[in-house]
This record gives sequence, C-alpha cells and structure tokens, in this order.
Amino acid sequence: MKKLLLLAFNFLIVFAVSAGGEGWETKFNLAQEKAVAENKSLLVDFTGSDWCGWCIRLKKEVFDHKEFSDFAKEKFVLVEIDYPKSKEQSAEIKAQNEELKNKYKIQGYPTILLMDAQGRPFAKTGYQAGGPSAYNMHLTTLLKQGDTIAKAFADAKKESGVNQAKKLNAALSLIPDELKAHYKAEIEMMFAADPKDSLGFKKSMELNSSLKVLQGKVAQIARKGDVAQAEKLVEDFIVSKKLSGENKQKALMAKLNCYDPRQEGVLAIADKLMDQVIAIDAKSQTATLAKSVKGQIAQMKAQSKKGKAQQ
Repeated sequence: MKKLLLLAFNFLIVFAVSAGGEGWETKFNLAQEKAVAENKSLLVDFTGSDWCGWCIRLKKEVFDHKEFSDFAKEKFVLVEIDYPKSKEQSAEIKAQNEELKNKYKIQGYPTILLMDAQGRPFAKTGYQAGGPSAYNMHLTTLLKQGDTIAKAFADAKKESGVNQAKKLNAALSLIPDELKAHYKAEIEMMFAADPKDSLGFKKSMELNSSLKVLQGKVAQIARKGDVAQAEKLVEDFIVSKKLSGENKQKALMAKLNCYDPRQEGVLAIADKLMDQVIAIDAKSQTATLAKSVKGQIAQMKAQSKKGKAQQ
C-alpha cells in the first residue's frame, strides 16, 4: 500500500490497467508501423503483469472484456511494455523495455500513455472505475483531445508570429506537463513565434521546472521527519511566486510528498488537501488529477477498513 500511495503522491497516475494477451503488440517499432498503416493512436501500457495487484484487478475489470477489445481494436494499436518478476522475456524485449522506460521517464507501474504513431504521448491515464463501458468513454475523450492537439499543430504550421504562437499554445496547453518534453520542435517553434513571451508560455515552462525542484526538496525534507518544514516550504514557494489558479494547485500537490501513508490519519490529511486543490479550479487538469487521487484514497480506506474487519 505504501508504494501505491507514494506513486500517486508523486504526480504519477497509479490508477492504470494492465494489458497482455491477444491483440497486444510487445515490439514497439512494429506497433508504430501498424499505427501509421492503420492511422491509429498507440495505447501503451507500462506494466508489471505478474506482480501488480492493481494491474491484475483492472485487467479483469476492463481489458478482459469483449466490450473493451471491440472498441480498442477500432481505435488503437495496443502495446504492452511489461516488467514482470517471473515471466520470461527475450533479451531483445528486455532491452527495448528498459530503453522505453528511460525515454518516457516511467517511475511507477502501471502507467498508460496514449501516443501518436511517432511515439509522442498526448495523454497519460490509468484506472477508471465503472468497467469497460466507462473506460471506453474515458479513452474516447482523450482521443478527441489528441485530435484537437494534432489539428492545432497542423494549423499552426500555416500561420506565423502571434497567430502561430496562439495555436501552438492551445495545443501544448492540452498536453500534460510531464509529457511536453516530447514536443521539442513545437516548443522551439513557440519560442520563435513569441520571442517576448506575450502568452506566458516560457514563464509557465520555467515554473514547471521550479515545481519539480520543489517536489524533490519537499520529499527530501519530509524523509528526515520534518513534515512541518516541508509543508512550509510549499507555502513559502506559493507566496514568493505569487501563484494562483492552476499554478497554485500544482504547488499544493507537492505537499503530498510530505506524508508517510504508514502513519495514522494520513489518508484523511491527503483527502482534505485534494479538496483544497479542487476548490481552487475544479475544471483544471490538476483538479482532475486531484479527483483521481481522492478516488484512490477512498479505495484504500475501504480496503483498510475491510482488512481490519477481517482481523
């Protein structure tokens, strides 16, 4: 439980599903070729198929259902990038999976990325309650977002100056911050089209870098046992940067690194923090993440209660 919660608290989407079996490609380059030929997106599952409890659960709830497989084969090329403990893999697959883990900075399992055929991720997601029907709807929403991003990039190439910058900004703003690094060409184009940073994109990128540093410092201090100092570091950062809106939400999320889930009452503290984040702007991407973390916390509470009842 500790590992699962800490992954969520580190901005990782831990509520993802595992893949495997018929219909799933394991060689990434072949999946890309197929995606190009069939004009589809990639759904790439970074998983631990024989040890991850959540992966096993979600496989049963979603991926093993015909409703999902029928939907997915029309929309995606499915790819499994597996890191098993017992299952045998070829040296080629192990090397490929290690390379992909480093390229996409995978820090926890399972992680699911939706990508274009070039291998550029445009969405990161995972577990959604409700079975295959709800999950299909969720993926449909993300695919529409991917289409919007692709169209905005295509339209931007026809523009110049501020108009080009606006279209690029519209597309890049839909891509999760941790995935933007895979769009270096578009980012460079954005900087060139808006050298004075009138749209604030460069400033936003710099803030995101500062937030990553903050997150690491908070975790380091909290590990030494000084939770109060770690929390204060976040509050001081918010004040010094004069943050508001989603930028403030992102900074507050760093507080999750303060808490040890083994301690009594931590889930309640985390849940209250997520409410605080959501209250700032319930429609932002960070609020969506906070809502997902709340759902995960609720499940953990239920599991803990069930475990105590069985003792």
